[in-house]
Amino acid sequence: MSAGFKKGIFVFCLCFSCISVTFAQDKKPQGMPPTTVVVSDLRVGVIAPEVEYVGTVYYPEVSDVAAESSGRIEAIHFDEGQRTRKGDLLVKINTELLEKTLQGTIASHEEVLSHLEKARSDLSRIESLYQKRGVPEQLYDENRFKVQSLEKKATSLLADVERLKIELQRKIIQAPFDGIVIKKWVDRGEWLQPGSVVATLGRDDMVDVVVEVPESTMRLIRLGMEVKVKTQGKE
Repeated sequence: MSAGFKKGIFVFCLCFSCISVTFAQDKKPQGMPPTTVVVSDLRVGVIAPEVEYVGTVYYPEVSDVAAESSGRIEAIHFDEGQRTRKGDLLVKINTELLEKTLQGTIASHEEVLSHLEKARSDLSRIESLYQKRGVPEQLYDENRFKVQSLEKKATSLLADVERLKIELQRKIIQAPFDGIVIKKWVDRGEWLQPGSVVATLGRDDMVDVVVEVPESTMRLIRLGMEVKVKTQGKE
C-alpha cells in the first residue's frame, strides 16, 4: 500500500447582499424653476462571485497492482484516469509457451491413467490366482508395486496440471477493487517479473478533499454551502 493523491480545482460560490438606492434631492435653486423629482424602487439583489482554489484529493486506499508471474505483456486494457470495476482486466501476459506445457502435461496424465487402468486389471487377475496359490508371491508383489507407482505418478501429474492452470490465471492481472487509475507504469511488449508494478489504483467510493483558502474567504464559508469540484476536466 502506498500513499497516493490527485489534484483537482475546487470552485467556491460566495454570496453577498447588495442594496442599490437611487434618489434625488428636492432642492430649489434660487431663480430657477422647480426640478422634477424621480425616485426609483428599492432593489435588493444577490451576487455570487466564483473563486477557484487548487486542492488535493486523498484516497482511502491506494494499491500498486503488481504481476504475480513473469512474461511479456501482450495487451493493456486501461489508461490513466480511467475508472475500473473490481475484476476488470488490466494487463494480459503472453501465455503461448505455458499453454503448450499444459497441453503436454495433460496428455502425460491421461497416458498414465490408461496404464494405471491396465495395471489394476492385471493385478486383480494375479491377486485371484495368488490367493489360490496359482502364481508366486514375487509376481503378485511386482504388479502391486507397479499399480502403486502409477497411482503416485498420476497424482503428481494431476498436481502439475493444476499448478499450470493457476499459473495461466496469474498471466491475467485484474483490478482489485472499484476505483480510478492514478498511474500507468507499463506499455505493451515490456517484460514483467513477479512483483513488477503495472498500475496504481485509488479507491474513490469515499475521498478526503483538502483545500487551503485565505482567512478572508473563511469567514464567508458556512456549513451546508455547495462547492463545485472539478478534476480532469469533469465537474
